[in-house]
Amino acid sequence: MLVTLVERVNTYQSKVYVEGEFTFALSKSELSRCKIKEGREITEEEIQEIEKNIVIKRAKKYVMHLLEQMDRTSQQLREKLKSKSYRDHVIEEALAYVAGYGYLDDKRYALNFINSRKKSKSKAEIKQQLMTKKLPKEVIEEALAEEYLAENEEEAIKSLALKKHYHFTEMEYKEKQKAIAFFVRKGFSYEKVKRVLNEQEEE
Repeated sequence: MLVTLVERVNTYQSKVYVEGEFTFALSKSELSRCKIKEGREITEEEIQEIEKNIVIKRAKKYVMHLLEQMDRTSQQLREKLKSKSYRDHVIEEALAYVAGYGYLDDKRYALNFINSRKKSKSKAEIKQQLMTKKLPKEVIEEALAEEYLAENEEEAIKSLALKKHYHFTEMEYKEKQKAIAFFVRKGFSYEKVKRVLNEQEEE
């Protein structure tokens, strides 16, 4: 097989094509160390060795670095790795590596996300935010079922009313309607908002 193209991507990295197909991306020093250049003959064994000892090892290290910075979903990590020119099978191997050590867990990510927001946001709002994280739908539904119980939503309404300084007993009718509309826009159910705010009025 022939190295048909070594394409410079940026200051640090070049894409290597073998027989016209993208094979892996290497740094300048890695190209030199592996003696990779256009027109060079390369065997399948050499390609596998470079992938195993350089590319996959680097991908695993990069994923670990990303997770040390903050929790991320599987899809977020896939997108990060794709942006660094890693091929699909390398990406999946790197994700399997960190998942095997318990560093990557979409369910845990969703539970932590819900737990940190359930006192100030509605279930619908949290679900929408989780959807933007590109988590699997079944993971989101399962986490919501576990973590976001009905009573939590009422606590969220009370907490947000306090934060917004909504004192229902001191508000005029139009102000009350505006306050209720605010909560409904946030995704809280109209019935729960009315009940919680009416309870506040009766206290």
